[in-house]
This record gives sequence, C-alpha cells and structure tokens, in this order.
Amino acid sequence: MRFSGKVALVTGAASGIGAATAERLASEGATLVGNDVVADLLEERVERLPGGGHVAIAADVSDPQMVVRMLDEVGERFGHLDVLISNAAVSRTAGDGREESDRAATGPPDRHLGQITYIEDDAWRRMLEINLSSAFYCARAALPLMVGCEGAAIVCVSSIAARAGLGPLHYTSAKAGLLGFIRTLALNVASAGIRVNAVCPGSVETPMARAPGAPPMLTSNIPLGRVAAPDEVAAPICFLASAESSYITGHTLDVNGGMYVN
Repeated sequence: MRFSGKVALVTGAASGIGAATAERLASEGATLVGNDVVADLLEERVERLPGGGHVAIAADVSDPQMVVRMLDEVGERFGHLDVLISNAAVSRTAGDGREESDRAATGPPDRHLGQITYIEDDAWRRMLEINLSSAFYCARAALPLMVGCEGAAIVCVSSIAARAGLGPLHYTSAKAGLLGFIRTLALNVASAGIRVNAVCPGSVETPMARAPGAPPMLTSNIPLGRVAAPDEVAAPICFLASAESSYITGHTLDVNGGMYVN
C-alpha cells in the first residue's frame, strides 16, 4: 500500500494508460481524483476503482481556467495533493495534414517535405495545448497543494516519439517539450521536496493507438516482440510517484520494449 493516505490526480483517466494508472494507485491505497473530458466514461471508471472517496472531475486540461477550477475543487475537498500524473494526450488534431503528407510522399520529389508542409496553425497550436501546455497548467495549479506533502511527486507521460523522432511532427514536438519541462521543473521545485519525472512509452494497446489514422503497431520492430499492455506503463509511472524512487528527479524512464535504447 505505497500510496495509503495519499491523494493522487490522474489526467486522461478514463481510458488507456491513465485508467490503468488510476486503478493501480487506488489499489495501493490512494484516494484518486480522476480527470478526463469524457465525463460519462470517467465517472464509470472512477466508480469501479477499489477503495473509497474517489472523485471524478470532467475538465479540459488544455484550458487553464478549467484546470484552476479543478485544482480548487481538489483543495476544497482534500486540502492537499500528493501525486500528479499528467497523462492526458491526443495523437491527432483537425487540420494536421497527415493524409495530405502521406499522399505527397508517393508523388514527385519536390512534394516530399512531410507533414510540415500541410499542417495548419490551429492544428499545431491545439496539439501543443493538449499534450504540452496542459502539463504546465496542471503543475502550476497543483504545486501549492503539494508543498509540505512528504514524498510529493509529479510524473508526465511523454512518448518514444520524443526520444526517437518517430510519429507526427506536432505530436513529437509536444512530447519532446515535456522532457525539457520536467527537467527544469524538477530543479525549480527540488528545494520544496517535490520530485518531477517522466516516462516515455513505446507501442501500447490503448484506444488512442487504435484511433483512425493512427500508425499500425508493428511488433517486428520491437525487440521484446509485443505491444505493451497499459498496466505495464502504469507500473513504472507509479514507481516514479512512490517513495521507492525518492532520490530520482528530473529523469525520463523509457518503457518501450527495446524499440529505442539510449
């Protein structure tokens, strides 16, 4: 029961890695605050969590005002926050030009410039808001509630795309930005006793990975020969959030079956 008596907030908790992380935290004693934009699925997930006292808060974490309201509610209910898992993410945004760039790749050489040629400004901004800025908004609002909490920890979920340059341009850029964010934030808040780390999953069996337009998950380029289950990413997330990693901060943990070895 590594998280007994602790309050943990998981964004993107309705499915995939977020749902698995929420389940594991709750099973190890945490009081869970689950967040997602899909309210119905979120409430269903939170109701099924082991233990009691859990809360579902539907909010778009790319909206800083909604994030402030969410953390205000956490403060009013619990008075503190021990663990923040910034997991909410998308792999596509409207107008990101992925279909156009795929078609151009089969055309004349002067069209082989990839996604950057076709991605629209709003698609770029929306991806960074959801996958990068949301971590900033959540940390900024959560940190005052974490000061004074023994073993307080933040874990951000990045991606192998950030390490290896794989995937769509806007997605890779946002996920890479998270790695710089956690390093500097870790140094900023270390004196307050708050640790900040990240995980970089590879191919994981999640709804986002199965979404229309998502690249196929090929096991041929995974040395371990299989795609990960969400709980296989949730486990290292919870390790980084626990007292077992009390001397680790500013670190990125690769969880990719050997696809990228640093």
